[in-house]
Amino acid sequence: MPVNYDEELNGRLQTLDARATSDFVHRDELKLHPDKRLVTEVYPHPIRKNTFAGKPHYFEGLTYRFLANKPEMHGVDVLDDGTPVITMTSSMRHRDFADRSRFDSLLFTGDRSGEAWDQPARRTPFVYCTPMVVPALGPDTIIARGVYQLEKDKPLTYSPEDSECVFAYCRSDDRGATWGDIIPQPDLGHDRSIEADLCHQPLIEGTKLTFGFATKQQPPHEDDYPSGRLGSQSLLRTWHADTNTWDEPVFLPADWCTSECSVVRAKNGDLVVALRHKDPRSPSPNDGWRNIVTSYSSDEGATWAEPQAFFLFGRVHANITALPDGRLIMTHAARIGELDKRIYGGVEAVVSDDNGRTWDWDGRYILFRCPQANKLFNPRTVRLQDGRMMTAICNYTNYTWSDLNEEDVDEWMSWRGLPFANYLGLGNVHVVIWDLQD
Repeated sequence: MPVNYDEELNGRLQTLDARATSDFVHRDELKLHPDKRLVTEVYPHPIRKNTFAGKPHYFEGLTYRFLANKPEMHGVDVLDDGTPVITMTSSMRHRDFADRSRFDSLLFTGDRSGEAWDQPARRTPFVYCTPMVVPALGPDTIIARGVYQLEKDKPLTYSPEDSECVFAYCRSDDRGATWGDIIPQPDLGHDRSIEADLCHQPLIEGTKLTFGFATKQQPPHEDDYPSGRLGSQSLLRTWHADTNTWDEPVFLPADWCTSECSVVRAKNGDLVVALRHKDPRSPSPNDGWRNIVTSYSSDEGATWAEPQAFFLFGRVHANITALPDGRLIMTHAARIGELDKRIYGGVEAVVSDDNGRTWDWDGRYILFRCPQANKLFNPRTVRLQDGRMMTAICNYTNYTWSDLNEEDVDEWMSWRGLPFANYLGLGNVHVVIWDLQD
């Protein structure tokens, strides 16, 4: 008996053209993607918006993952014409994962929808790179900030605490096709170095770029502050990209004991910051046990409002984006999050409609979920030309349970901190495209 094919029913349920789909999805008998594909399929992605009372609201966004080899440490911005720009560090030409000096720093420009990216990738001079769009210098100008290796024949870590590395800048006036001279970032002086392990976007106003940084307490905090607090201090520092000059740093109060810093300009003119903090009441087996505080200044950083803490632990890498209508979006990693009284890990976003005075935590968005959330890094949200939000996320996947002995494990795994790991640090860069739900 022949199969009864219900044309009307299947026409409603399946609208994809079979031949076009086969050309895109799988190319061989092993069901593999084409080897030159840059991203996975762009597919529907459920997003949750919490409420104070009652059931949460769910809606569909979009998501995809980059398929470069072991991508990590991404940065993202949008050119004036709506073209998104994303950077990431990837092991494109070798498998020596311990030595970042042999990694490539990739730069892609994309379709204004955020759903497709140009190939091949352009390269930036730095790993750990942030692309910074500066329209005042030209419609195609991108400034890259990253970690620059002073001596090319030595292995590279990401930290400028390594004496062979410095933070540096480089300008392109053709969207990353060519780059100018390397411009090292000056130290703070007094034996204080910049500490910044994220690809935060600075506040860009004309040719002024104001960065949120951190440095060690001076003197060290152990003798002056209660135990269990961070030994660091946040600061703002402005670079004039047209003259390559730096203003004096603006230090936030030392007794806040905060580190990484994101800064934006609110619609009322205030500076608004989101900072990493540690509550001394919380355990701290790793840095995923930090929390977030925010503050604002109405006098360019001379004085600050009392910092407001959010969550006792488990939230890190807060990054604020200012929208044209005045709302602020703070995206952060929930390394030890909670949903319906269960632990979860993912990326969240919260909105302020009063210039950073308060934040709608009860109505926050759950944008992304993943296991091993202690390896979530640097969620960063930009606004696309059509008004949708695009959030870029990095997370690592670890495979640590095995019967391997120490002599069976490659050296690079010991460098990553778990000497008996089966496989450690498989990087992934994801994108989530979503809407604010009014």
